[in-house]
Amino acid sequence: MARKATGERKKQIIETTRDLIFSRGFSNFTVRTVAGLVGISEAAVYRHFASKEDLLRALLDSLFVPWRKSFGQIASGDNSVVERLLALAARHIEFLLEKKLNPILFFSEAISPENPSLLKVLQTNLLFFNQLLQSLFKEGAVKDEFAADLDVESAAVCFIGIVQASAIRWTIFKSDKLLKEDTIATVQFFLNHIVKLPEK
Repeated sequence: MARKATGERKKQIIETTRDLIFSRGFSNFTVRTVAGLVGISEAAVYRHFASKEDLLRALLDSLFVPWRKSFGQIASGDNSVVERLLALAARHIEFLLEKKLNPILFFSEAISPENPSLLKVLQTNLLFFNQLLQSLFKEGAVKDEFAADLDVESAAVCFIGIVQASAIRWTIFKSDKLLKEDTIATVQFFLNHIVKLPEK
């Protein structure tokens, strides 16, 4: 059987790692198991990734790089801030489901002293999300979509809490039934009743 090109093999290893963690959890994730599922030696995996942490970081990047790009495109749209916030919530859940990669599964690994770069990846992307949301809430306040005295920092934290709660539910119950719909409905409730859109 012909050997796969380097890029193709790396992608296969990353996707196999993702599927393994998604279906069996971190407790069953080892480089040896990934190698066996791919049909290569453990040493072959390490030719593509310097360490287990390096492999996990590449896996997270496979989610967060397109996630950030997509979020940036949505945030820079010319529709209302409320519409963009709802679109961000929907896209976040879509990414989790499409990629079969739930960042919450990585938190226990990321806080381990052996995996400092994983924690850095999660921190960097959470900060990106928070700053993006604060910018949108500020824009909404300026455009009178929200109250002028809106606490944008608290609003951003609440928004992140809603989408993270959805991911936690997905993790615990192993079901994505109505996950996107419920998340959007909760964000809409937040925008209508917590943020309190001004009366016209």
